[in-house]
Amino acid sequence: MTRTMLDEDMARLEDTYRQSRIQAGPEVEEFGRWLDECGLTHATPDQKRDRILKLVGRYDDYTQEKASVLTERRRLEKLARGRRWDPNQSSDDANDMEMDEADGADRADRADRADDVDEATKWSSEAQTWGLLSRLLPLRHPDPSAKPPRSTQTPQSRKEYWDEFILSDSVAQERKAVLEWLQSTASTGPDIDELVHEFQQKADRGDLVAHGWLHTREAIKLHKSVNAIPHVLEPNSNMSDFSYVTQLDPDAMTRQGRKLEPHDEYFERAIWVGCYHLLRRGTSLDEIRDWCLERTEVWRAATISALPLATVGDEDLPNFDLPSFILWRRMCYALVKSGGTDDWERATYGILSGDIDSVLAVCKTWDDYVFAHYNALLRTQFDSYLIKQCGPGIASSQFLPSFDAVQYLGDGPNIARKLISQLESEGSHFKQINKEANTAAKALQGAIIADTLDSYIYQQGLALSAEANQEGKSYLIPDYGYGSSEGNILKYNKMSEHDGLRVITHVVIMINALESIAQKGKDFLPGRRIVGEHAIAAYVSFLRLAQLELLIPLYCAQLSESRQYETLSLNIIHVRDREEQLALLNQIRRVGMDIKTFLREQPQHFLKQLEDSQDAPAESRFRILKHSPPQLLDGRGIVPDFIGDDGRNEVVHENLIRSMEWLFAGEGNLLEACEFGIKIYKYFLSEFTHLFLLCSLQPQI
Repeated sequence: MTRTMLDEDMARLEDTYRQSRIQAGPEVEEFGRWLDECGLTHATPDQKRDRILKLVGRYDDYTQEKASVLTERRRLEKLARGRRWDPNQSSDDANDMEMDEADGADRADRADRADDVDEATKWSSEAQTWGLLSRLLPLRHPDPSAKPPRSTQTPQSRKEYWDEFILSDSVAQERKAVLEWLQSTASTGPDIDELVHEFQQKADRGDLVAHGWLHTREAIKLHKSVNAIPHVLEPNSNMSDFSYVTQLDPDAMTRQGRKLEPHDEYFERAIWVGCYHLLRRGTSLDEIRDWCLERTEVWRAATISALPLATVGDEDLPNFDLPSFILWRRMCYALVKSGGTDDWERATYGILSGDIDSVLAVCKTWDDYVFAHYNALLRTQFDSYLIKQCGPGIASSQFLPSFDAVQYLGDGPNIARKLISQLESEGSHFKQINKEANTAAKALQGAIIADTLDSYIYQQGLALSAEANQEGKSYLIPDYGYGSSEGNILKYNKMSEHDGLRVITHVVIMINALESIAQKGKDFLPGRRIVGEHAIAAYVSFLRLAQLELLIPLYCAQLSESRQYETLSLNIIHVRDREEQLALLNQIRRVGMDIKTFLREQPQHFLKQLEDSQDAPAESRFRILKHSPPQLLDGRGIVPDFIGDDGRNEVVHENLIRSMEWLFAGEGNLLEACEFGIKIYKYFLSEFTHLFLLCSLQPQI
C-alpha cells in the first residue's frame, strides 16, 4: 500500500527535528512542571490571572539566572584568555607544546567559545522576552477589583511629582515599564570600563584614568616656554602655530572654537561614552557621580540631573523647583543643537533633554533605537505635566525651544505600532537594526511592545502551517485556507527551532488565557485562534520526539476543544506499553480532559485519514505478484508478506489497531470497542477482499 498522508506527515516532522539535532534540555520539563502547577484549567478568572502573572515571573527568574550564569562564565573565560605572559615562566615551560597540538587546541577552544556565546545570547534574548512580559502584562490586565492608587497630598519633591504623573497617565506607565526594561537589558552588557577601554588606551596616559587634559596642558606649557610668554595665553592673540585651547575650563573648546590635543580628545570621548552608557543603563545619580569623581570630572555629574528612572532608585530633590527643571531640560536641548564637541556628548544631553536624533547618532541595536524614542516620549510627557502644574507663571522659561516627541511622533496608542513597523520595514535607514528587528526574538518583543501579540501569533501560525504543508497535506498542523504569513518569514519560528517554539507556545497559552478572562474572545475570530494554536501543536510534536510523553496531555489541554483530542491522539498513539498507557490516561484526567472522549475519538481520527487515502487506485496500493517473468511450471512468484511492501502493515493501519488497544486500556469501553471494531473490520475486509481473491487464483497461474 502507498504510505498515507498521516504517515508522511509524521515522518516529515520526525525528519525535521532529527536533522536539527536539538536535544530537550532541562528547561523543557521545568516549563512544563510550572505550567502544570499553574492549574489554568481548574481556576476561577481571578485565580487564573494571578497564576499567569506568577508563572511569567517564574519563567523570567529562571531565564535571567540562566543568562547571568552563562554571561559570567563568558566574562571569566575572557579574563582568563586575556592574561599576559608571565616573565617568571621558563622558556621550556612556555614552548614545550608541539605546534600542531597547539593549533588543534586553539581551534577546539574557538569552537567551544562560539557555542558558549550562542548559548549565552540565546538565553539573554529569552530572558529579555519574559522580563518584558512580566512588566507589561500586569498593566494591560489589571486586577478589576483593585482601586487605582491616588496621592492625597500636594507633591513637593521631585519623586512625588514623578509618582503623581505616572499614576495619572496609563500610557506613561507602559512607557516607563518599557524604558525600565530597556535599561535593565542594557545593564547586562559589558562593564563600562570595558566599553571605554579602547579610548582610554588611545589617550596615552598609561593606567591613569583621571587628571584631565594632560597632553593639552603640557602643550600649553611648552608653547609658553618656547615663546617666552610669561602670562596666560590669550585665545584672540596671533597664535597661528598653536591650534589647541589656551585655557582648561570645561567650556574652553566651545567658547574659543579650538580643539584639544588628540590624546586628550580620546580621554574626553571616553568620559562621555561612560556618561552616556551610565544613563542608558538607568544608573543612579550617586553611581554616576562616583564614576565621574574617580576621573576627577565630578562637574559632569552635576550637569546630569537625571529623572527618577534609575533601575535601583535615585536620590530625591526635597524642594523641587518646577520652573528650574523645565528650564534645565531646554538648556540640555540647546547643548544638543548648538554645543558639544562629540556625538557621545550630544547623545548624553540628548537623553537628558528627550531628543531623538542625537541619541540615534550613536545607536547600534534595536534596543537602543526603541530607547531613544521611548525616552523622548516620556520626558516630553513629564515636561508637559510640569508646565500644567506651574500654570501661566512659567511662560518665561518656554522661550527656549525643546523637542516635543509627542507632537513629532504623534499621540495615541498607535505610536508604538508605527515605531515597530518602521524598524521592520524594508525601507528602514538602519540596516543592521532592521535585520535585528526581523529576527523571531525581536519580532516577538516588538509585538509585545506594540500590543499586537494576537496578530503576531496568528502570523506565526500561518508560517508553521505553510511549512508543514509544503510537501503534502498535514493533519498535525492543518492548512485552514487562511493564506500565507505576511512580512519577512524570518520573523517567525520554524518547526525545527525548538527553543523559539517553547517561548511562543507558552506566550500563546498565557495570552489565550488572559483573553478569555477579559472576555475579549467574543470579538476574536475562532479561526484566528485555532491558527495561532499551531505553535502549541508543533511543540507537542517535539515533546513526542523528545520522548516526554507525559507532558503531551498538559499542552494538548491548552488547545481549543475542536483539536485537543486529535492532536493528543496523533502524538501518543505510538505508546504501546500498558503501564505507560495507564500513566498517560491518568495524566489526561489530571489536566481536565475526558478519557472517554479521547478513547472514543481516537479511532475516528485514523479512520478519517484512511478515508482520505481512498483516492489512490487499488492496483497502486497492492502488489501481490513479483515483477519477474513467469516460469513454465511455477508461474509468477508471490511477494513475501505482500500486505505491506516492507513486510509490515502500513503505519496508519498499525495506528488504527493501536487505537483499539487504547480502548481496552480504559475501563467501561466495551460497547465503543465493539462499535469501532466492526468499522475497522469492515474497512480491512473491503480493502483486502480482492487481495484474497487473487491469492485463490494463484495456483492456476
